[in-house]
Amino acid sequence: MVEIIAADAGMIIYRADGNYDRNCSFCTYCQWNAVYLMHANGNVSWYGHLKENSVTGKTTGDMVEKGEYLGIMGSSGSSTGPHLHFEIWEDNSYTKLLDPYEGPCNDLNSQGLWDDQEDYRVPRVMDLGTGVLGPVPQGCGEQWETNFNQEFAPGERIFFSAYFRDQLNFDLAEHSVYDAEGALVDIWFQEFTNTFNASWWWFERTYSPNFAQGTWTYEIRYQSDVKTHEFIVGEVSSAENVFDQEFRFINDHHSKIIELVNKGNQDHPLSCAIINITGQVVYQNEFKNNISINSQALNQGVYILHLSDPVNHTQYSKRFFVM
Repeated sequence: MVEIIAADAGMIIYRADGNYDRNCSFCTYCQWNAVYLMHANGNVSWYGHLKENSVTGKTTGDMVEKGEYLGIMGSSGSSTGPHLHFEIWEDNSYTKLLDPYEGPCNDLNSQGLWDDQEDYRVPRVMDLGTGVLGPVPQGCGEQWETNFNQEFAPGERIFFSAYFRDQLNFDLAEHSVYDAEGALVDIWFQEFTNTFNASWWWFERTYSPNFAQGTWTYEIRYQSDVKTHEFIVGEVSSAENVFDQEFRFINDHHSKIIELVNKGNQDHPLSCAIINITGQVVYQNEFKNNISINSQALNQGVYILHLSDPVNHTQYSKRFFVM
């Protein structure tokens, strides 16, 4: 979620909200969610494609301060994907467009408009995480399956995911994993072979159960940016206790049927996957309130039942044994 803020103080001269915010292509009659501000020098700034029902509660004629919340980035109106449409006009006659960035590409105005202009490319690690699977991108307008998980049994396969802004060609990112005693468990260097505005990657690793159990750390160093993520290697019962509070799980070895019942009143489908100890997805489906899974085709061994709620952005995992 990316919040949009006012570039400068101004008065709201236009506000629109309530329009669909997951458009994936240009459209003729679709409307965007947006805020237009008029500033003290007469300039007008536009903030468009905002998320539905996220626009500031202030209305036309109200004043906003520099840095004040205006909405959340979305893909409303004629848009091919989530982004902010930021546009500056000299005045409300909308005859002269201004470019806020100073530099050789600016052929609209001689001076830039930013108080403190940052570099065009600002390489950063935006996020990192661990999971029982790698992240799974979805279709345009759909929430990604991040498959984030914070608890792992000793020796269990772990998927490390990394998300970058302004990934630069030929750069290196350093990935490190430390156990609960701070000992370096693993290190690898990722050399980029392209420049991307935004990028995501995942790496799978399996470590010996002999390393110290407890809180581990995943660290990424990219240029001057350092980000860390903590996760647990050891007892996983706390995660399964949360699972058991939300769902009733019956693993009938005699009939080879797994029954899963949502204890809540579900009004949208959950994603359900069964994963073997090598990280392979051996079953995948969706359900709302209950589901029956035939486990006859599964080999004997330990598996993970992984549930993901795309609406509430919650996930649940439970280990079970097939005889």
